[in-house]
Amino acid sequence: MPGAFGAADPLFLLLAALAAEAYFGGVAWSRRTGSGAGLWPWPRRRFVELLRGLQARLDRPGRSAKALTVRGACLAGLTLAAALAAGALLGLFTRHYPFAWAVELLLLFAALRLRRSHRSAQLILADLEREAPEAARERLARLAAPDLSPGLLERLPRAGLAVTALTALERRFVDAAVAPALWFALLGLPGLLGWMAAQRTALTLDGPAVAEPGALGSRAFGRPAGLLLAALRWPPRQAAALLLLVVRRLRSAGPPVSPERALAESLDRVLFAGLLLGLLVAGAIVARLLLRQG
Repeated sequence: MPGAFGAADPLFLLLAALAAEAYFGGVAWSRRTGSGAGLWPWPRRRFVELLRGLQARLDRPGRSAKALTVRGACLAGLTLAAALAAGALLGLFTRHYPFAWAVELLLLFAALRLRRSHRSAQLILADLEREAPEAARERLARLAAPDLSPGLLERLPRAGLAVTALTALERRFVDAAVAPALWFALLGLPGLLGWMAAQRTALTLDGPAVAEPGALGSRAFGRPAGLLLAALRWPPRQAAALLLLVVRRLRSAGPPVSPERALAESLDRVLFAGLLLGLLVAGAIVARLLLRQG
């Protein structure tokens, strides 16, 4: 299926990546961590090191909050622009070389983490059901890393672990499934790399760890990156809410009797919402084929 961004239609690549992540996403790719986090460590680590180096030069305590905000906005904007440009250049490569679409497929697989997040939440629920809250807390620290600081997570009572895992799972559905799929479908590789860069920049400069005592960086410097991510997250968040709403209507259930039961129901909702996302992509492919034939 020829497409504008390579030797395969972008929607077909997206569907293939969703299917591959659904099947292989739960595999423990990293022996060191026992999770999929170690599959793409080098580019992510180098990107974060670059951001930290620029932050050390620009985010200086002697500057006013306004100056730091302007500097942070420039860094966030330049990072997004560089990611968009890199995506456009990579798109030229995949467009003119046979089988270069495999690069797009690998990048999509790296960005999509629905199955991996779902598996983490499943293990958290299993730990809570066998009365192992510390093991659940350790797994939750990875699942909710973009939302909760380590100190706040340590202070969570046992009753709050399941509710926090539920919230983190639905947030990961937005950030690691709907958002990369939406931006890739709309803008191709520039949209995908732009989303990945904005997400990592906001987590590094304005993540929950910034609020911890002695943390590197200031809120004034990191706030523009957080606002940029919030703007990019808004469309996929609305789409994810609509998908989850449809699943709730199709799978009507009574009020949960416990936080663990609420987490179990959220696992089912996210699973079916991910399936619905794949069906929508497949439907778009079929509709495009019918339009071309007509």
